[in-house]
Amino acid sequence: MNEMINKYIEDLEPELREKAMACKTNDELMEFLAENDIELPEEALEAVSGGGGNDPYAVPLNEGDIVPGKTCPLCHEQLYYFGERVGQHVLYCENRACRSYFRESPVTSIVYFDQGSSLRRMYLHH
Repeated sequence: MNEMINKYIEDLEPELREKAMACKTNDELMEFLAENDIELPEEALEAVSGGGGNDPYAVPLNEGDIVPGKTCPLCHEQLYYFGERVGQHVLYCENRACRSYFRESPVTSIVYFDQGSSLRRMYLHH
Protein backbone atom coordinates (compact mmCIF):
# COMPACT_ATOMS: atom_id res chain seq x y z
CA MET A 1 0.00 0.00 0.00
CA ASN A 2 1.02 3.58 -0.53
CA GLU A 3 3.08 5.06 2.31
CA MET A 4 0.63 7.97 2.70
CA ILE A 5 -2.30 5.58 3.09
CA ASN A 6 -0.37 3.40 5.55
CA LYS A 7 0.15 6.44 7.77
CA TYR A 8 -3.62 6.83 8.24
CA ILE A 9 -4.37 3.11 8.47
CA GLU A 10 -1.82 2.73 11.29
CA ASP A 11 -3.97 5.08 13.40
CA LEU A 12 -7.03 2.82 13.16
CA GLU A 13 -8.14 0.47 15.92
CA PRO A 14 -6.23 -2.85 15.72
CA GLU A 15 -9.18 -4.84 14.32
CA LEU A 16 -9.93 -2.26 11.61
CA ARG A 17 -6.24 -1.80 10.82
CA GLU A 18 -5.83 -5.56 10.27
CA LYS A 19 -8.85 -5.69 7.95
CA ALA A 20 -7.70 -2.62 6.00
CA MET A 21 -4.23 -4.08 5.51
CA ALA A 22 -5.81 -7.31 4.20
CA CYS A 23 -7.42 -5.48 1.27
CA LYS A 24 -5.68 -6.62 -1.90
CA THR A 25 -6.85 -3.90 -4.29
CA ASN A 26 -7.60 -0.20 -4.02
CA ASP A 27 -11.25 -0.95 -4.85
CA GLU A 28 -11.44 -3.37 -1.90
CA LEU A 29 -9.88 -0.76 0.36
CA MET A 30 -12.30 1.97 -0.82
CA GLU A 31 -15.24 -0.39 -0.19
CA PHE A 32 -13.90 -1.29 3.26
CA LEU A 33 -13.44 2.39 4.19
CA ALA A 34 -16.99 3.24 3.06
CA GLU A 35 -18.55 0.27 4.90
CA ASN A 36 -16.83 1.28 8.14
CA ASP A 37 -17.40 5.06 7.82
CA ILE A 38 -13.66 5.73 7.80
CA GLU A 39 -12.69 9.04 6.25
CA LEU A 40 -9.28 9.74 4.78
CA PRO A 41 -7.80 13.18 4.11
CA GLU A 42 -8.12 14.34 0.48
CA GLU A 43 -4.52 13.53 -0.53
CA ALA A 44 -4.74 9.96 0.87
CA LEU A 45 -8.15 9.45 -0.71
CA GLU A 46 -6.74 10.58 -4.06
CA ALA A 47 -3.91 8.05 -3.73
CA VAL A 48 -6.37 5.21 -3.02
CA SER A 49 -8.81 6.17 -5.77
CA GLY A 50 -6.03 6.42 -8.34
CA GLY A 51 -5.73 10.19 -8.66
CA GLY A 52 -3.60 11.38 -11.52
CA GLY A 53 -5.71 10.20 -14.44
CA ASN A 54 -4.73 7.00 -16.20
CA ASP A 55 -1.06 7.12 -15.19
CA PRO A 56 -0.52 4.43 -12.53
CA TYR A 57 2.80 6.08 -11.65
CA ALA A 58 1.30 9.56 -11.04
CA VAL A 59 1.15 8.75 -7.32
CA PRO A 60 4.61 7.71 -6.05
CA LEU A 61 4.78 3.95 -5.46
CA ASN A 62 6.88 2.07 -2.94
CA GLU A 63 8.12 -1.50 -3.26
CA GLY A 64 5.20 -3.87 -2.66
CA ASP A 65 2.47 -1.36 -3.62
CA ILE A 66 -0.28 -2.50 -5.97
CA VAL A 67 0.10 -0.89 -9.41
CA PRO A 68 -3.39 0.44 -10.30
CA GLY A 69 -4.81 -0.97 -13.52
CA LYS A 70 -1.94 -3.39 -14.20
CA THR A 71 -2.54 -7.14 -14.31
CA CYS A 72 -0.27 -10.03 -15.15
CA PRO A 73 -0.60 -11.00 -18.82
CA LEU A 74 0.03 -14.64 -17.87
CA CYS A 75 -2.34 -15.26 -14.96
CA HIS A 76 -4.34 -11.98 -14.90
CA GLU A 77 -3.62 -11.35 -11.20
CA GLN A 78 -2.77 -7.90 -9.83
CA LEU A 79 0.80 -6.64 -10.39
CA TYR A 80 2.91 -5.09 -7.63
CA TYR A 81 5.64 -2.44 -7.85
CA PHE A 82 9.23 -3.58 -7.35
CA GLY A 83 11.10 -0.43 -8.32
CA GLU A 84 12.69 1.36 -11.24
CA ARG A 85 15.67 -0.03 -13.13
CA VAL A 86 17.35 1.59 -16.13
CA GLY A 87 14.36 3.82 -16.89
CA GLN A 88 11.84 0.98 -16.68
CA HIS A 89 9.29 0.15 -14.00
CA VAL A 90 9.83 -3.32 -12.56
CA LEU A 91 6.60 -5.08 -11.58
CA TYR A 92 5.94 -8.53 -10.18
CA CYS A 93 3.13 -11.02 -9.77
CA GLU A 94 2.57 -12.58 -6.33
CA ASN A 95 0.53 -15.51 -7.66
CA ARG A 96 2.40 -18.59 -6.40
CA ALA A 97 1.85 -20.42 -9.67
CA CYS A 98 3.23 -17.52 -11.72
CA ARG A 99 5.85 -15.50 -9.76
CA SER A 100 6.85 -13.50 -12.85
CA TYR A 101 8.75 -10.21 -13.01
CA PHE A 102 8.06 -7.57 -15.66
CA ARG A 103 9.92 -4.52 -16.91
CA GLU A 104 7.64 -1.90 -18.41
CA SER A 105 9.08 0.79 -20.63
CA PRO A 106 7.20 4.07 -20.07
CA VAL A 107 7.77 5.00 -23.72
CA THR A 108 6.57 1.85 -25.50
CA SER A 109 4.52 -0.06 -22.89
CA ILE A 110 6.37 -3.19 -24.00
CA VAL A 111 7.00 -5.55 -21.17
CA TYR A 112 9.84 -8.00 -20.90
CA PHE A 113 9.34 -10.67 -18.31
CA ASP A 114 11.34 -13.35 -16.60
CA GLN A 115 9.68 -16.61 -15.63
CA GLY A 116 12.16 -19.22 -14.65
CA SER A 117 15.13 -18.99 -17.02
CA SER A 118 13.32 -17.71 -20.11
CA LEU A 119 13.13 -14.08 -21.21
CA ARG A 120 10.10 -13.20 -23.30
CA ARG A 121 8.61 -10.09 -24.87
CA MET A 122 4.93 -9.23 -24.50
CA TYR A 123 2.56 -6.31 -24.44
CA LEU A 124 1.08 -5.48 -21.07
CA HIS A 125 -2.72 -5.40 -21.11
CA HIS A 126 -4.13 -2.31 -19.42
